[in-house]
Amino acid sequence: MTNANANANAVRVTRALVRGDRDDWNARSRAGWNARSRARASASASASGSPETRLASWLRNRFAFDALALTLERPPGDDGYGVRATCVCDDGIARGDVIVAIPRDAMLDARSALGDAAFERARARGLSSFQLLTVSLLREWRLKDTTSRWKPYLDTLPEDDGRWHPLLWRDEDVEQHLPANSTHAGARLRGLIRACEEDTRLFRSIVDELNIDDENWPSMRHVRWAVSIVISRAFRLNELDDEECLREVRDDALLETLNDLDADCWEGSGGDSGEDDEFSVMALVPWADGLNHSSDAGDEAILTYDTLSQTATLRAHKAYACGEQVFDSYGSNLSDEDLFVNYGFVDVQSSRTNFVEFSGEDFLRAASEIGFQMHAKAEDDDISFIDPKAALLRVDSVVGVGENAMFFGECFLEYNEQDVKNVVLRTFSHLLDSASTRACDDLVVKARETLGNLREGDTLVGFKAAAYVLCREQEAIEAARSAVARQLSMCDNSN
Repeated sequence: MTNANANANAVRVTRALVRGDRDDWNARSRAGWNARSRARASASASASGSPETRLASWLRNRFAFDALALTLERPPGDDGYGVRATCVCDDGIARGDVIVAIPRDAMLDARSALGDAAFERARARGLSSFQLLTVSLLREWRLKDTTSRWKPYLDTLPEDDGRWHPLLWRDEDVEQHLPANSTHAGARLRGLIRACEEDTRLFRSIVDELNIDDENWPSMRHVRWAVSIVISRAFRLNELDDEECLREVRDDALLETLNDLDADCWEGSGGDSGEDDEFSVMALVPWADGLNHSSDAGDEAILTYDTLSQTATLRAHKAYACGEQVFDSYGSNLSDEDLFVNYGFVDVQSSRTNFVEFSGEDFLRAASEIGFQMHAKAEDDDISFIDPKAALLRVDSVVGVGENAMFFGECFLEYNEQDVKNVVLRTFSHLLDSASTRACDDLVVKARETLGNLREGDTLVGFKAAAYVLCREQEAIEAARSAVARQLSMCDNSN
């Protein structure tokens, strides 16, 4: 996404921040996977001739890939998952077992797809790593039936059927189910759509650099499809060998798990803004991106990349029996809105803490409307490293304004230490009151009627997922208003 639309949540394009992992994955993998189970799964898949079967054959023949205890399949019916990974080992899978191991050469990244010369030409035009991977995917899709070496992988990607991701919805459907100025999820989705429009113009301006003889390539529709693929499937691989650098990246990963502030507020932090850094590469990882997300899975179920073996591996976060679906994690502390806008689904988890999100610019605008005095960033070196455009401030529906969101406000508001906390809380209270006022009661009532009776763990997609997110957003706003009111009361009593 373009820098101007960082807050459109292209900042969270990856499944997870993929950390360097120096463990020898072979040492912890389960010895002696049941060969009969793998043979049975392979024979069954070969007979079906599914795209996933052809992908496994391509990986095995070209990269000595071992599917270990998994197979990817498309079950009949629409349960919200699409492709799923299933355990095919008679003995099951133990917690901690390596269940995915993909070599670096199998991954689709911009430099591998475009070649060094075209990659450097495109990067010289200012494309971010997100944009480079998106345009690379578009180019490979154009070449899919002729020269693309990733054809077996590309054939497994969902096509543009207008259903599986909200970026592919018709504009009238977006307006009907996520009306403008009524929901934050709708605002984020519209931000992504605007960014796709900008990227379409940008990609058309570099067709010569990409050796494509078509001035009308790509179409806006194709860009929206490619962005939906990258934002929901791409991983960021940290290619670091230096232990100090590894520690820094892990620290940034920890920052990104904090509930109340998106890591991309801090310029150069290594958060997933889609921007380049010298230690990582954004890539599509065949087979690994076929696993579905479970909110019950923690950091142990996040794909890791080992720079020594040049292999991305994934371990089981729990034990699985033969025939069970196997899950990974797309990241920590993902809200319902994150799952819906980025990945196109939401799983019903009543225990999940949702946040109310505001951009840094929203906060500064609200503070100005109230009449609070602010520092001039250009004149204050202490806050020069903070980018309000990229900041995504979260108010927890339980605890209210957390330490990091509070610190953001303190950086910009020109008040003494005794008064600034009250001023920050009043600004967030104003934002929450405005968000509550914008909510359309009729829309919420209709959304609840659409949902009907839900069960814990249900997976929702499409318009039903949008209805669920809308209802949860309104619940979170009211809960956050109460939480911030309690904080203000405590702050007033302490003064």
